[in-house]
Amino acid sequence: MEFLYLKTFVQVLKSGSYSRAAIDLDYAQSSVTNHIQKLEELYGGVRLFERKGKQMKATSSGELLYDYAVKILSLYQDSHSAIGAD
Repeated sequence: MEFLYLKTFVQVLKSGSYSRAAIDLDYAQSSVTNHIQKLEELYGGVRLFERKGKQMKATSSGELLYDYAVKILSLYQDSHSAIGAD
């Protein structure tokens, strides 16, 4: 699994939209869309987001993945800090 997909996923949830996440991450919006699609494929085609008006909200599967994604990304950052590879 790509850490980049998880980072993008978390940012979409934090910002509420693909377009805002793209701006925050300095990616093209198509890259954000691609990352989320790849992540959904990795989880067997499970939808991670649903549109609520102009906002993207996590599905129940997305909410579950969010908790894991935050932990995984935190551990990844911790390992870099511990090893001195920032």
